[in-house]
Amino acid sequence: MKYICDFNECHKSFSRKDRLFLHKRCVHLNERKFKCNEENCGKKFRSKPNLIQHKRIHSEEKPFVCHFNNCNKRFKQNSILISHMKRHINIKSHKCIHNNCNQRFFTKGELRQHLNYKHVG
Repeated sequence: MKYICDFNECHKSFSRKDRLFLHKRCVHLNERKFKCNEENCGKKFRSKPNLIQHKRIHSEEKPFVCHFNNCNKRFKQNSILISHMKRHINIKSHKCIHNNCNQRFFTKGELRQHLNYKHVG
């Protein structure tokens, strides 16, 4: 049996009813029931894995390791490791959207900085 989301014509389908309820709460109602209990933080997240990933910013844990040419640099988030590894193999996947500008960048942040300084206005 398929369970289909009827929220604002979403129509996403799920094989389990509990997954449909979770989808509605997290996506359409923006429910965030996983709260960081660190002092002066209190950020809330949609899922436990997102909370666990966030909690690493409060600790020294860096479980993601770059093994490229014995680099061994460690990171708190897998996405940051991936960005780092792209530098090793020179993959610049973020392209400037302006006409006649062919510059590419390793990260969205570098692209954003380029846009703010080179294409202002």
